[in-house]
Amino acid sequence: MELPTHNATAATLRWAPFVAWLIQVVAAAPAIEAALTDRSGALRSTASVLAWCWWAAGALALLAPSAVSLTTIRMLAPAGVVGVAIAGVAGGPSGVELGIALASSAAATLLVFNAELGRRFVQGSAYGDETRFPLRPPGALLAGPIPVLWASAAAAAFAGPLLLSAEQWVAGIALSAITVAWGALLARRFHRLARRWLVFVPAGVVVHDHTVLAETSMFPRNAFSGCALAPATTEAADLTGTALGTALEFRLRTGGDKVVMSPTRQQPQGRALHVRSFLVSPSLPGAALAEARRRGIPSFDVDPGQAAVPPPSTN
Repeated sequence: MELPTHNATAATLRWAPFVAWLIQVVAAAPAIEAALTDRSGALRSTASVLAWCWWAAGALALLAPSAVSLTTIRMLAPAGVVGVAIAGVAGGPSGVELGIALASSAAATLLVFNAELGRRFVQGSAYGDETRFPLRPPGALLAGPIPVLWASAAAAAFAGPLLLSAEQWVAGIALSAITVAWGALLARRFHRLARRWLVFVPAGVVVHDHTVLAETSMFPRNAFSGCALAPATTEAADLTGTALGTALEFRLRTGGDKVVMSPTRQQPQGRALHVRSFLVSPSLPGAALAEARRRGIPSFDVDPGQAAVPPPSTN
């Protein structure tokens, strides 16, 4: 289910990532080729094949919006910046050539991580009359684990084939095997982040987040007394996973609605909470609020002196 295109800005945001991806290959290819000039023919050929496969996979992902495509393109995009940077360290491209390549790769990566793109892609997998809003990733993961894990997988994915092209058979085969296993594991982990949604359906609201919750939580529309930006003094149950950014607070007419938090070492069976209100952090809080109003969920008054801020975690 595609989101409607209401204006020229929305249409621009729709096609800008794909256009930037096309421009990136034109700008980056000369810089990478210059860095490989003095290398062996086998290594140059292998590097070229890897680069073109990477670029083609990203282009296909951008043309087919879905949650799977979102995971794919966001795993691939940062490799462009890293590859150009490595080419610069290798001393191949000139300063101007390197600057243009880095700028184009960085622009493509930033557009791929744009919140509007994320929303359009997860909506591409929606069913019927439902509107999905991606949830921001947990802050603790952004602080280190995600970049480190991605860097390890990317390094192994390129190093294995390059070692094989240099006839380093033992190291190349071992690293390639590790890449397959490690990549499959990380792909599943990263895809879980792309499947974290706040969903509006005709019957109510769904919080689909298996990173924070042990099971999907569903709330009927008539159960809500209001929804607004979370005030600083909120006491609502935190379902954001300590995500960075503004949270929305949903208040219920009656207490006792149950949510089950994901298992932890201390609570391997998960933890059941009976909530009167809860917090989520969609990547587009304003658009999510507008959709809540459209679905008949009213607003509640917030003291103007209480700025909406990310709340502390209840975990």
